[in-house]
Amino acid sequence: MNDLQQKLRDFVSSMEVSTDLDDEGCRYSGEWWVSGDDLPAWDFNREIVRPGHHDFPDGAIGIRVDDDFWVVGLIPYEYEPLSIQELVEVLWTYVTEPEFGKDVEGNT
Repeated sequence: MNDLQQKLRDFVSSMEVSTDLDDEGCRYSGEWWVSGDDLPAWDFNREIVRPGHHDFPDGAIGIRVDDDFWVVGLIPYEYEPLSIQELVEVLWTYVTEPEFGKDVEGNT
């Protein structure tokens, strides 16, 4: 695990854990969040929201699954150097056979 992955792991560990039945296990901190253990699919890609976006002035990284349909995480742009593979290794350690797609530019 590299230093940036460890920083992400620490960030996610510091997040609140939801007990709401609709999003049980989801971790959140302000506008940032990561889905818990009930992902709808295991085909992942990143949606990169560049700094300057009206909703995310500092940028953001959306993590999507199911052919780019569901957003299962939204994390700060500072983690943009991490590949989708590196992100999944940290955020969903139980995923055993993930598939990875291309990044898309977006506005999560």
